[in-house]
Amino acid sequence: MIIKDYDTFLNRLFGILSIGNIAAAIFHITRIFYPDPFIFPHPSTLRHILFIIINLLCFIALNTNLKQTGFFLFSYIVLTIQQIYSHGRILLFFKHTHWPSIMIIIFVPFTLGLLLWNYRIKTTNF
Repeated sequence: MIIKDYDTFLNRLFGILSIGNIAAAIFHITRIFYPDPFIFPHPSTLRHILFIIINLLCFIALNTNLKQTGFFLFSYIVLTIQQIYSHGRILLFFKHTHWPSIMIIIFVPFTLGLLLWNYRIKTTNF
């Protein structure tokens, strides 16, 4: 019974967090046509397309059982490290508040923590 309650709670939370992936994909689509005036040099169109694909795949994984696989967990750990490095540099080196980077620094590691918690629940007799 406890596992079922955790499943319901985590699935709802993952569903809410996955909306951020759709927002990020839309953000990258808009940045292809309207580059961020504060970031120079501007990221390439190919980089934006790559992150549109990554965001859509994360959206799908967070709303299905793919989030429970070791492969997705490992991939999300690598993504988290890359996002903290990339957006952390933006926050450190630019002289303005870059809200997209702040949101990523908060929510990507938070999502990783939930994925690790979910993985532990699924792989042990919690």
